[in-house]
Amino acid sequence: MLGWLVTGSSSNTLRHVSMPGCKASLVRLVANIVHLNNSAQLLALSLGCVQLVLNAVKVDTKQPLIREWALLATRNLCEDNLVVQEEIQKLKATQVVDTPELKKMGIKTELSEEGAMKVKRREKQ
Repeated sequence: MLGWLVTGSSSNTLRHVSMPGCKASLVRLVANIVHLNNSAQLLALSLGCVQLVLNAVKVDTKQPLIREWALLATRNLCEDNLVVQEEIQKLKATQVVDTPELKKMGIKTELSEEGAMKVKRREKQ
C-alpha cells in the first residue's frame, strides 16, 4: 500500500511509484510520532499501523534500515501502553513462508496448531 500514490487533484487515481527508501521513511515517521505519545499510539493502533510496522520487521534489500526502524517503532508503540501490548499479544501467526533459501539449507518450516513455528530438517529427495 505504501508504494501507491494518489495522483491528480480531482481524479484520485492510483499509480505505482518507485521511491527507494519511502517505506523505511514512513516507518521512521511512525516511530518518531508515537514516541512517548499515548494518543498517537492508540491512533496508530486504530488505523492498523501496528500490523504494518510488524510486517516491516524483516530484512528488505530494497528498503535499507526498514527492519531497524520497524523494531524501534514497535518499541515506541508499546512503551507505557498496555492496550497496544495486549493487541500485539493477541496476534497469531497464520502461515509460514517456505523460501528458496530455506530449501537450499535443507530446512522446512511449519506452523503448529497453537500458532508456533516449527523448524525441521527437510527430507532429502
